Formats: sequence, C-alpha cells, structure tokens
Amino acid sequence: MKKKHFVIIRKNRYLFANELLLTDGGILIFDVFSEGIIDDRQESRGWEYAPCGGFWNESEYLLLSQTFHYPENKVFAYQYNLILEDTAKHFIIWERYYSEEEITSILRKVGFRKISIYKELLGKNDFTSSSDFFIVAEK
Repeated sequence: MKKKHFVIIRKNRYLFANELLLTDGGILIFDVFSEGIIDDRQESRGWEYAPCGGFWNESEYLLLSQTFHYPENKVFAYQYNLILEDTAKHFIIWERYYSEEEITSILRKVGFRKISIYKELLGKNDFTSSSDFFIVAEK
C-alpha cells in the first residue's frame, strides 16, 4: 500500500510540472528540501496535552505525534492524531527531499533550460530549516 502511494506522488510531480502555463522565458521560483534534512530530522514519538487549547485547536485537546523516515523514497512523514472531546482527527504531512542532480533532472525533463539552485539563504536558526534549496527555473 505504501509503495502505491509514493508512485502516485511521483506521477503527480511530473504532471504538475508539465501543466505549468509558462511560455518561453517564463520563470518558476520555488523551494524544496535538500538531502541535508536527514541531519535535522529523526524518527520520533511524542504527545502534547493542551488543556486550554493551542496550535491545533482552540479548546482542550490531546495530540499524539509520530515521525517516520522512508529513506528509500526520500520522504519524512509526520503523523498527528488530534483527540478532541467528541471526535478525533488524523493528519499526515509529507516532506520529500531531493539531491541537486535529481531536482535538476526533473526540471529538465519538463522543459526548463536554465536552472539555478541557491543554498542556505536563510542561514542556521531555530525557526526554519537550513536544508532547503531555493530554485529559479526558466523555460
């Protein structure tokens, strides 16, 4: 089941890039995680009780969280189970990471000619990851 999900993600990645309505000379600017994210993240489990509410809900909740790493797919998955007084909600956030060669290859396959990759633009801090590539790609 997991393998099938990742295949869909890969197909959607190319569909998205192919569907961009950029004419020749059009520029796409975006960011992705680099392989350096492996140094910043790790598999873990945790929980949070918020009697007065917090980030996930304005009233009392219990949050169970777990982080998974799928290195064969270059993905981290953050699973959150939000337990409220009368219901529960389930969230999974996926973070895919790339090598420079991989993201460049993807962009070239869908017609981008000029690709610039910028690293560590934000520097090291407690608020953001320094494991990002900022990419400027021109059709």
